[in-house]
Amino acid sequence: IEAGLLRRDDLLAMIEAREIEAEPESATLAEWRARARGGAGGVAVAAARALGAPEPEALRPLGAAYGVAGLLRSTPFLAAHGRCLLPAELLAAQDLSVEAAVAAPDSPAVRAVLAQLVDEGRAWLRQGLIAPPRGSAIAAALPAVLARRDLTRWPAMAPARRGVGDRVAVAIAGLRGRL
Repeated sequence: IEAGLLRRDDLLAMIEAREIEAEPESATLAEWRARARGGAGGVAVAAARALGAPEPEALRPLGAAYGVAGLLRSTPFLAAHGRCLLPAELLAAQDLSVEAAVAAPDSPAVRAVLAQLVDEGRAWLRQGLIAPPRGSAIAAALPAVLARRDLTRWPAMAPARRGVGDRVAVAIAGLRGRL
């Protein structure tokens, strides 16, 4: 922060976005989008800025897409701990409550909500790949490699530890300097 590589306002925005996760639910899709763009998207922006990207904001959609991928992977684990980060308005459209989603995170109705969020993530990924970063700033965008893999695999993707294929894909993208 003192060196100017990480801006105080970037960090505060990320903290605020993550604090929302302490709430029992995201009421609306708009709130959920703001959390994804502010949290994971904010990390991508701060990293891009620290790495000297000329337009760090351009990486926000890539970070947000990675956040969606993380949500896909973590939903069953969060449910096991009584948590649900899915938008309540999307759950309600499937005749679900947050409690019902926690009780049956693999149900067809919860998967329908996740499918809608996958579409959001795919749209952010496409948006971020219009003008992907180059040079040293590519490091800030490498989580998008994992997002692309997870969002492409959906719905077959199972929550599990990252495998060698994921690690190799990220390494290759980093070495090639492009996503």
